[in-house]
Amino acid sequence: MSEYMSQACVACVQLLSTVPPSVFLLSMAAGVIGFVALVYIILFAVAFRPRAPFPEEKTYRTLSEDGTPTRPQQLPCWQESWERDRQNTNKRAVLDIEKPELFMSVVVPAYNEEERLVGMLEETADYLQHAYGTLADQASNEQGKGKNDSVRQRKTGNGHVADEAPSKGWEILLVSDGSTDRTEEVAFEFARDHQLSLHPRAHTGPWSPDKHEGVHIPPGSIRIVTLTQNRGKGGAVTHGMRHVRGKYVVFADADGASKFSDLGKLVTAAQKVEDSEGRAVAVGSRAHMVGSEAVVKRSKLRNFLMHSFHLILWLLTPPATAKVKDTQCGFKLFSRASLPYIIPYMHSEGWIFDVEMLMLAEFAKIPVAEVPVGWREVKGSKLNVVWDNVPKVVPLTCHGHSRPVPHISFSSIVEEDQYYLISACKDNNPMLRDGVTGDWIGTFLGHKGAVWQARLSADANIAATAAADFSAKVWDTHTGECLHTLQHNHIVRAVAFPIQTNPQVLATGGMEKKLRIFDLTRSSSSASANDGSSPPISNNDDNLNSNAAAVTSYEIGPGVHGGTIKSIIWNTDYNILTTAAEDRKIRWWDLRSRHPVVEYSVEGTIGSCELNVLATRPNEAGILSVAAGKSVYLFDGAMPGKLLKKVDFRYEVASVAVNNETGRFVTGGAGEDTWARVYDLHTDEELGSSHLLLLFYRVFLGDVADEK
Repeated sequence: MSEYMSQACVACVQLLSTVPPSVFLLSMAAGVIGFVALVYIILFAVAFRPRAPFPEEKTYRTLSEDGTPTRPQQLPCWQESWERDRQNTNKRAVLDIEKPELFMSVVVPAYNEEERLVGMLEETADYLQHAYGTLADQASNEQGKGKNDSVRQRKTGNGHVADEAPSKGWEILLVSDGSTDRTEEVAFEFARDHQLSLHPRAHTGPWSPDKHEGVHIPPGSIRIVTLTQNRGKGGAVTHGMRHVRGKYVVFADADGASKFSDLGKLVTAAQKVEDSEGRAVAVGSRAHMVGSEAVVKRSKLRNFLMHSFHLILWLLTPPATAKVKDTQCGFKLFSRASLPYIIPYMHSEGWIFDVEMLMLAEFAKIPVAEVPVGWREVKGSKLNVVWDNVPKVVPLTCHGHSRPVPHISFSSIVEEDQYYLISACKDNNPMLRDGVTGDWIGTFLGHKGAVWQARLSADANIAATAAADFSAKVWDTHTGECLHTLQHNHIVRAVAFPIQTNPQVLATGGMEKKLRIFDLTRSSSSASANDGSSPPISNNDDNLNSNAAAVTSYEIGPGVHGGTIKSIIWNTDYNILTTAAEDRKIRWWDLRSRHPVVEYSVEGTIGSCELNVLATRPNEAGILSVAAGKSVYLFDGAMPGKLLKKVDFRYEVASVAVNNETGRFVTGGAGEDTWARVYDLHTDEELGSSHLLLLFYRVFLGDVADEK
């Protein structure tokens, strides 16, 4: 075998020797270009789309003049007004953004930085106040010049006359990225000390160990923005940069590792390279320029990672970005005019977001300058080069199924913080999992056809499944034993247990167009469902074997359903059942009269129908959510037929789920629309969307997704 391989290798070498060098090099170049193009296409196809900010994340708090925290106030957002103007004009045009209100904005992303933040704020506020002062200082300077004083206008490196106003004023936007410690409290305490006192006590920072007196800052200089969910450093920076008011914007790490007094170098460099539109980016660099202190003051590990990462970027990024020696320095300055070309198009929210910013700047032909800055490694870094770039949209991934998963459902909390989930699958094998961890518990074996729906009883001791083998099965979740096989005359699509009681009865429905109620406490020798409208109930209390059949108590509303029953919901009121059928009708049934009490027609094919009750609140009425056509219908869970609201969309909706506690609902697109979208339950505003959400929400909501 080895001799054969060696002969083959020799033959290949001889064949290559006959190829002209120019053709060989051309082929190699084409291969490399093709590979790079393929990588870009794949990355574009799976690109993560960040969620939109939640309404509460568009507000800030600061300190009033008396030192008390203000109530949340609306953040100014240049991007929203810019996008609104853009939609009213040519969408391809890049319009000017709102004029700056002050000279310098500093965005500080912070996640659990209570121990390191105060030193960074001390050095930042000290430099900003001494270098840029306040807008009041600018006004007094202009008055002092008088009317006859000539004011020279600064020209950029390209001869562009730059607007000098404003030349004073600063702000710090501290973006707390889902912090769980005292980060925000520490920021408020710092602002209070430096705002109320004319001679505040200084705090030791990485670059100011011997400073004894701090600087007095004006009220409202530090604004604190709270992200309710951790987004990552890139997400926090991007969010903050949407709401800046400065002529220049810099982001700096909360640990104070970068020498903030080097900000003046960044401003000077940016002003030198600004183009005719005032666009420029200045990048702090630690690794390659004369004057950089980074190489000798950083650990060997971080230097190794930096150089290795740069090698990869040199191979994969466009030319200008590849020339940047240190893309990951957390100290970068942007002119305000450059923001519309970068911020609206950001996708990455992990530590690699800097590279995307530089690539967007290159694509927009924005000048980029590199500037040597001081750097000191500060203990306590939270960087995780792997996990920080895994999108946090998918909190749990469950492997095991080999075919599409049409339905999953959760139990109520049965023990302290413990609940379960069950998944139906077209591979015939429904699975039970731990709802907290997603760990596999067991697979229910016995169906000979695709399982369309699976549900757990209120106490999670019993499971029921509906399948294409013309049967519904009832299972013991502790042993996996099949307790009942309920034979039908057609495909069973839906099953339902009562929500608040023990699993003594079960409702089924499907392509028979019949709604049946089974009594699980009594058995019969017949394995087929009795089609009588109200058959007698047997008194046989013998133990049931694995293939025993439960007696059909009765069939509700024979001949009423005009299509396949796709979903059955047992309301919190034990006497009320809800069915959703392919005849585009939602029906509420009273078990006492066995007739529908309300019937509601929807506009479109019904994709899903679920009663959304929190596991922590099993006694609440909940919201009945229905996805049909291009609309979502939300009904009061306690009052049959009471429509709370109807929300229309531009796309076909396959599924919907509601979380009333967080005030949000999620939709899954139908057909080729593989997006899952998150909306505000009260305003219907879209908060975020992603293909990646498909792995979680479409498994939970849709009828075509794979569980992976």
